[in-house]
Amino acid sequence: NGKRGIGTTNPNALLQVSNTIANRNLVLYQTVNNDHQYYGFGINGGTLRYQVDAVSADHIFYAGVNTSSSVELMRIKGNGNVGIGTNNPTTPLSINGAGQEIMRINGGSGVYFTIAENDVNRGYIGSYSGNPEDIELGTHAFNTTGKVHLSTSNIPRLSIASSGNVGIGTT
Repeated sequence: NGKRGIGTTNPNALLQVSNTIANRNLVLYQTVNNDHQYYGFGINGGTLRYQVDAVSADHIFYAGVNTSSSVELMRIKGNGNVGIGTNNPTTPLSINGAGQEIMRINGGSGVYFTIAENDVNRGYIGSYSGNPEDIELGTHAFNTTGKVHLSTSNIPRLSIASSGNVGIGTT
């Protein structure tokens, strides 16, 4: 019937491997012969196991651009950090766009949204101090000229300078 089985005599699909609960059911590449250092798939009681051989290895998702190249969509580092738009996420979740970080979720300091055009001179919304009860809107310590503005209709209504001066109706 055109169906092939590996470890099963009665396959129900074009290619079917045995119904074995094991770390290694389909090995694509193996660095050493054990159940943990390989690239491939396994099944563990209600879990589809997608495995790489080491914490230094990455899980990377690509999409084809044309006949000769692909673009990286998302990366999961071996340490668990996830990056979208970056190939080196340094926090549990890092989302970059147009070459800049636009969102980061840190383990201990909550959600952090970058508000600027580069990583050197940026503002943020988040819980940067690490206290989950605090919400902050600000600029980083290395930004000595930045101001925080509360605006309506793209017009600053309240401004706080890095010096601590506050302006209402003036920046």
